[in-house]
Amino acid sequence: MVQFEEYSVSAHYNTLLDLFEAAEEFEKRELEKLVDTQIGNLFVEHGVQSVLGLTLIHRHFSLNDGEKLVNYGAVAYPWDMSEASDDVAREIHPSSWRFTGPSTLAPYEFEYIAGPASPENPLDKPKVQAFLEALGALFQEHNVAHLLGVQRLDTVVNTETGLEFTAERANITLPLKAAGPDGTNAVDALWIFDKDVPTAPNEARVLKMCRKQCIKKCQKQQNGHRKQHTGSKKHT
Repeated sequence: MVQFEEYSVSAHYNTLLDLFEAAEEFEKRELEKLVDTQIGNLFVEHGVQSVLGLTLIHRHFSLNDGEKLVNYGAVAYPWDMSEASDDVAREIHPSSWRFTGPSTLAPYEFEYIAGPASPENPLDKPKVQAFLEALGALFQEHNVAHLLGVQRLDTVVNTETGLEFTAERANITLPLKAAGPDGTNAVDALWIFDKDVPTAPNEARVLKMCRKQCIKKCQKQQNGHRKQHTGSKKHT
């Protein structure tokens, strides 16, 4: 059974690669091939493609002790949990996880979800647990646990491709179509999968089972200059 660690700023967030490092390794190792085949197929085979997406895990800045990076609408900003009331703290829920071991995950980003009842954690479902066991083993086999993670999709309200950029200590996502030139040199950061592809007649064609759609892209930064970090495009 998959285990979950308590969130730690120093262990789970500040140890993430920055965007440029993560993108550079992803591209150098040509990991898009792995995403398009074995990883994408695993999502579909376990029937979790509407529950979870695949993320390129990274950070744009470091967090201080006691902070969580919390998404609310189109903005993600560090929240100091030492100053949050109990009522507010109860409405902050994990939204993205990274593997810290083959069968162990920890949250690294969060979502503010206001409401009278806490939303169900999709990772608690038996079929998702089985998927995570298989995904963790695959990540270990290919040494990608420091690059790839999972994100719950029930908090993604807009499936239109977006461009995420950083302003000071805030990540802001805008529609890619409104990004102009900023959307031309971007890194895919969140993928979803679907099975709207005819079943392959044999194992050699299984890699065609999944159509991949990148939902969010992130704008690269190097030497203080923005390179782009965008939102969503389709791959077939």
